[in-house]
Amino acid sequence: MERALAGVLLSLSAAWSAQAASGPPADGMEVLEPAEFACLTPAAADRKPIEYPEAARRAGLSGLVRVRLVFQHPQKPPRVSFIAYADVREFNDLVEDYVSAYRLPCLREDADPVTATQEFAFRPDDGRPVAWRHLRGEDVDLQSEACRPRYPAKPPEFPRAAMDRGAVFAVLLVRTTFHGPTRPPEVEVVHQVGAPPFEKAVTRWASQVRLPCLREDQTLSTVQRVSFELDSPGQIVLKDLSLQQLVPAIDKLDEQHVHFDFNAMGCPFDVRLRLFRPILKNSVGEVGAADPRRDAFLDWLSGISLKLSPKDFNHVLGSSMTVSVPCTQLDLR
Repeated sequence: MERALAGVLLSLSAAWSAQAASGPPADGMEVLEPAEFACLTPAAADRKPIEYPEAARRAGLSGLVRVRLVFQHPQKPPRVSFIAYADVREFNDLVEDYVSAYRLPCLREDADPVTATQEFAFRPDDGRPVAWRHLRGEDVDLQSEACRPRYPAKPPEFPRAAMDRGAVFAVLLVRTTFHGPTRPPEVEVVHQVGAPPFEKAVTRWASQVRLPCLREDQTLSTVQRVSFELDSPGQIVLKDLSLQQLVPAIDKLDEQHVHFDFNAMGCPFDVRLRLFRPILKNSVGEVGAADPRRDAFLDWLSGISLKLSPKDFNHVLGSSMTVSVPCTQLDLR
C-alpha cells in the first residue's frame, strides 16, 4: 500500500520561492477605446509572459484575475483595481506587477482618463482541451467564455470565528444548483472538514455566483472544492500517472472485475480525472477529441477510489490528474 501511495501523491513545500516555469497565462486585453491604445508600451510582441509559479503549477492551483486599468498620465503606470481576485494571492501580485509596467505615451496630459480591462487566466495543466464526460449532451458549455461563471470579486475569507477556535485547515465540497442566469443558486455543502463558521462563509460566497449563459427556465448543478489553510508546512497533491501506476493505487482492487482493450479505443490517449470518490462520482474527461469507444472505461474511472488516508484525501479532494493510457489491455477479471 505504501508503494502505491508514493506513486499517487506528491509532497510539496509550501514555500513560494521555487524557480518559476514560463507559461503564457494571460488572455488578450479587452480595450474599451481601441484607438487610444495603439501606443501602449511595452508592445504586445515585446511583453514577456508572466512566469507561472512552479509550486502553484505542481500543486494544480489555478486562478482567474481580472483588473481594471485607468491611464491618467502618459509616463505613469495605470491605476489598478481588481474586478476579480484569484484564490492564490501570488497570482494577484504577479498580475499587479505586470500591468504596472504599462504606459500610454500618446495620452495627452490634459485628456480624460482612459480605461481598459484585462483578464489573466492561470491554468496549471498543459492547456489541451478536455471533453468532460459529465458535460456531454448538455447545451451549456461551461468551458466557453460566454458561460464562464461570474464569481464574487473576492474569495471567501478565513472566518475570524474559526481563527479564534484555533482552526488552521478546512475543506468543503459544495454543490451549487443554478436556476436561470440571475437568481441566487441553491447551495449545499456535501462534505466538510472544519468548524461551522467555514460552512457559513462558503455558503454566503457561493450564493453570489451566477451562470449568465443559462436560460431563465434552465437548471444546472456544479460541484466545487473550497479550501482554507493557514501556516501549512506543505501540500499533498495528485501526480500525473500512467495507467500502470494508477491501477495498484485503486482502493479495493480485488472487487474490480473489468476488462478493457485499449487497442480498440484509439490508443494511446490521455484522460483527465478529478477525484471526488467516495463522496461523489469522479469527473472524467478525455484530453483532446472524445471517442465513444472509451465510454465504458470512463464510466469505470468515475467510480474508483484511491488508497488514501482521510487526511491525504481531504487535501487532494477535487484535484485533477492526467492518466496516460497506452496500447494495452487491462484485465481484472
